[in-house]
Amino acid sequence: MPYGWNGPTPVNVVDANAYELGTEQRANQDVTLTGIRVWSDGQNVGGRQARIWNPSSGQVVQTIDIPAQLSPGWSVHPLTTPIPRTSGQRWIVGFHTGGNYGTVPNGTTTDVVSADGNVTTLASLNATNGNGVFRTVPGQFPNQNFGATFYGVDVEYSPGLGDASAPVISAVEVETEELAASVTVAATDAEGDALSYTIEWGDGTSSSSGNPTQVHQYAASGTYALLVRVSDPGGLADYTAAVVTVAAFPDPISDPVVMPLARELLACYDQELQKLEDPPTYVQLRAGNVVSHLLSTFQDECCEGLAWVRPASFFPSSAAFPGQDAAPMKGGTRAWAVTLELGFVRCAPVGDENTIPTAADWDATVQAVMDGAAAMRRALCCFEGGRQVLPGIWQPIEVQGGCVGGLMTLTVRGPACDCSAAGPAS
Repeated sequence: MPYGWNGPTPVNVVDANAYELGTEQRANQDVTLTGIRVWSDGQNVGGRQARIWNPSSGQVVQTIDIPAQLSPGWSVHPLTTPIPRTSGQRWIVGFHTGGNYGTVPNGTTTDVVSADGNVTTLASLNATNGNGVFRTVPGQFPNQNFGATFYGVDVEYSPGLGDASAPVISAVEVETEELAASVTVAATDAEGDALSYTIEWGDGTSSSSGNPTQVHQYAASGTYALLVRVSDPGGLADYTAAVVTVAAFPDPISDPVVMPLARELLACYDQELQKLEDPPTYVQLRAGNVVSHLLSTFQDECCEGLAWVRPASFFPSSAAFPGQDAAPMKGGTRAWAVTLELGFVRCAPVGDENTIPTAADWDATVQAVMDGAAAMRRALCCFEGGRQVLPGIWQPIEVQGGCVGGLMTLTVRGPACDCSAAGPAS
């Protein structure tokens, strides 16, 4: 957007005192003031403000706060509400300094016209009370004049008087998922301008975007009051309120006893099986009261090699592991004994129509099955790690579909569970 001042860049004046410094300007065509432009040397000064004054009445038209930290040079600060000015109307744009400020000595000895010709910074002789103007008390109408100095304060504007009508909000749709809220605003503008959507989320934060849908993540469950603002480029706006309620769902509770042990044992078992000359293709957790060796409809898992860990049972064992508790228990902490099954299967040797498997064929099969059993024993060494573990008997499986192999169980003292939070009964 264009600016009113089209003269030299201000130079810095070192002065710790606070003043109200101003510049009187005039609209040559209809314009809408949209911001105040301030020149600074980059000092960090809190509490500064800028104003638009009526030069005839000395009344404030609008006041805005200026950030404490400004970048060196010019910076623009938007007006809360744009101010329309018809051709010929005047205003004084003022700045409460509180520290160093910029000047152009003798900058207003003549009229200075903006780059697009729509605004004139008036010569001191043509201004209401001279130009530039000041007061030694910030916030008081700057109507005193010293020479024809231009002080480093100016306006940003847009040509014309802006829209004739504000946008209209027709609906606000709120959706939530746990602590996340999505707000979609439906709004129309008679002039068809691009709209800006601002949402104050009710938790001290806000967001602005040209997108009518915005998403926000809350930090805590609760009901929050929303303020929705839709504005057009000229600053005309419509407001509406809405309410959003968000709630954090509790995290799902996974099995803390059996599955961690089963997964750790499987990792140890797989590590040892990979040391075999011909490791099984499938090493998996399996469920059920038995493991079928021929579940696949398109591959023979048994012949490609199948090994598994299966949760077989668990029972309370707080008194004397691995024995099962015999006495009732209410609340408190209960320990569990978990029984896991290790399995390993291979195809039995099969001859063709004219031969039967040889002794060497069977020797290789038995060797593979025993190598699998040895991997089970080594897996126990990996898994024990200071735990109380009672291995069971290794025994061959029942032959199923030409598959041979073996099973071994182990019973391990699992982590204890606190029953007190679950209710009076265990």
